Amino acid sequence: MSTKHDFFPLFVDSRGKKALVFGAGKIATRRIGTLIKFNFQVEVIGRTPTEQLSVWVREGLVDFNRREITKRDFEKISEDVFLVVAATSSRELNKAIGSCCMGAGVYHSIADAKEECDFFFPAIRTCQEVVVGIAGDGNDHHKTKAIADSIGECLGRLQPENEDDAQE
Repeated sequence: MSTKHDFFPLFVDSRGKKALVFGAGKIATRRIGTLIKFNFQVEVIGRTPTEQLSVWVREGLVDFNRREITKRDFEKISEDVFLVVAATSSRELNKAIGSCCMGAGVYHSIADAKEECDFFFPAIRTCQEVVVGIAGDGNDHHKTKAIADSIGECLGRLQPENEDDAQE
C-alpha cells in the first residue's frame, strides 16, 4: 500500500479572497509575494516592512497597517477572511493568532510551527497557463526546493522563445 499523506493539494479560486498577514519581515514578505501572484486581497499588520513590501504598498498591491500587533487585531480574523499568515518574530503571538484562527474556522499558516498550520505554502513554479505546487511534509525544505527547481527547469524549457509571449 502506498504512503498516506495528511495534506491534500487543492487549487482554489483565489481572486479577491482576503488574506490577512501578521508580520512584515522576510518570511511574511515571501508569503505576501505568493498571495499577490494569485490575486488575493492582502492586508498586512506589522512594524517594519521589508523593502519589497514597501514597493508593493506603493504600487497599491497590499494594504499595510504599520504598527505593533495587538490582541485587538485578532478581531479582524473572521469568516470574511479566507486565510491568515502568522509570521511575526514572537512565538507567543504566532501561537495566539493560530488559536484565534482555529476558533474562527479560518485557514492559517503559522511560520514558526508547522504543527499549528492547517495549510502549507507550496513551492510554486509556473509556465504560461500551468501552475505547479510542490509541498513536502515540512521536514526537509531543501529537498522540496530541489524538486521544485527541477520542475521549474522543465517548465522553463516549455517557455515561448519570444519573451513577450512568456508569462511568469
